[in-house]
Amino acid sequence: MIRALALLASLAACAPAAPPPVIAAHAPPARAPTTPPPSVRWIDNGFELAHLPAITADGTRIVLAEIDGDGGRGNPNLRVVARDRTDAPVEKITVLRVDEVETVFTPEGTHAQLDARLSAANAWLARVHHDAELVELPKLVVDATDGYTQHAASAGAVSLDWHADRLTISDGKRLVHSRATPSTWHAPREGSCENPAKLGAAWVDLPRRIALVEIIYNGTDSCWEPSGQLHILSW
Repeated sequence: MIRALALLASLAACAPAAPPPVIAAHAPPARAPTTPPPSVRWIDNGFELAHLPAITADGTRIVLAEIDGDGGRGNPNLRVVARDRTDAPVEKITVLRVDEVETVFTPEGTHAQLDARLSAANAWLARVHHDAELVELPKLVVDATDGYTQHAASAGAVSLDWHADRLTISDGKRLVHSRATPSTWHAPREGSCENPAKLGAAWVDLPRRIALVEIIYNGTDSCWEPSGQLHILSW
């Protein structure tokens, strides 16, 4: 018995060391996307956005376009941003800032610097699409019957309502999601100016349990509306 135990100990000492644990890696997409990637391009003093906003097929990130208001000047500007399900920014590409128009464009109207930034943004969008398959978010139609207080949007059986600081999403008669929204969705009062908030746009992807809403503001000639806000809500 003692000799047998000694033999086993000897064999164990000679055995090769156990291989290190395998660290899981993100699997490549099962197939290349069959749809074109989102893209941005410059047209007539503004930007054309194709297939944006979009969500990765696994539902972890939304890619969207952010455009700041610029009061009376109305200078074009654009950022392409990826955010996660908590609405936190993950990556950002600035294409044009509001105060760059005079420096980016030549007197002849050419814009080599802007062209380079657009190429970089489109290359990034194509790479994300290849790696994670960006799917254009389903857009709802905002009810603009009363353009001053608009708060509802729908597409087929899906509806979204933002009223009295509560956002509600329904699928027919089924309540999908409801939550209170923070006061920061409203514009702060500036002197005698008030800019009431309203629903500007909405997108809802029920299978991925995520929504994107744009909150915009009313303004007047003396009280310019501030930049709108984009918010991601997941459940």
